[in-house]
Amino acid sequence: MTRQFRPPTARIRRLAVELTALRQQRRLSRDEVTNRTDINQVTLYRIETGRARPQLRTLNALLELYEVPEQKRGLLRRLLQESTNLSWLQKYSSGIQEAYGTYISFEAEAYSIRTFEPVLIPGLLQTEAYTRTLTKAFHPKLSVEAVEDRVEIRKRRKELLLKDDAPQFWAIIDEAALRRAVGSPDLMREQAAYILACMDYPTVTVQVLPFAAGAHPALASSFVVLGFREPIAAEVVYIESLASSLFLEEQDIIEQHTSAFEHLRAVASSPAATADFLATLARS
Repeated sequence: MTRQFRPPTARIRRLAVELTALRQQRRLSRDEVTNRTDINQVTLYRIETGRARPQLRTLNALLELYEVPEQKRGLLRRLLQESTNLSWLQKYSSGIQEAYGTYISFEAEAYSIRTFEPVLIPGLLQTEAYTRTLTKAFHPKLSVEAVEDRVEIRKRRKELLLKDDAPQFWAIIDEAALRRAVGSPDLMREQAAYILACMDYPTVTVQVLPFAAGAHPALASSFVVLGFREPIAAEVVYIESLASSLFLEEQDIIEQHTSAFEHLRAVASSPAATADFLATLARS
């Protein structure tokens, strides 16, 4: 059974890395930190591994012990204050994979989301009917309640695109994903119309990659590139498969995927041509 968890956000993970580095620079063990503060060693371990969000007084105690300059203290406090509270996700934590929960938390803090999908509609653009049908196909043994939980999670994720500070979302979808019948023809017409409606959002761009584009650098792989503002100032590549999910932060891998995305963007149909294509699918 999947255990309950509190998914780390991108900012909490960055904060964990920074605090660990500061402790090591001071050549302090966790035992020594515990002896010089009232911070429990288990709590410190959870903070440094991104498994716990520190309270402000705990963070201040660590910053004082590590003699951190005031400018740096302000940056680290910002990381804590701006970390997203995904309390709603805890309701479903026993029924989803930990990597998926972590991805949702990263997605919620991203400034930009660039995604390529060769066989499926991207999650943030799925209708409830498409998500429900897809979930039943992927997990035929799930109960009705568990299926509906996953539909609800997807619905909550999509609220991200309606926020005042919504991320820049750019999706490139292979024509195969739009033509693959996931459910009835009516469901797929509804799905095409829904993507078309999402394209009216000011931060959403969608391009279809037609069959005529031929071979390309990401032919056998879907991926997401998440970009973050300061004070995180980094990108993360997320790759999901049937067997595992990976978060990749090596610079060469990020460059490989961003380069592939730029190639796809160049050979895909324009957003205007994509809108015409989706309108045709919605009518057909």
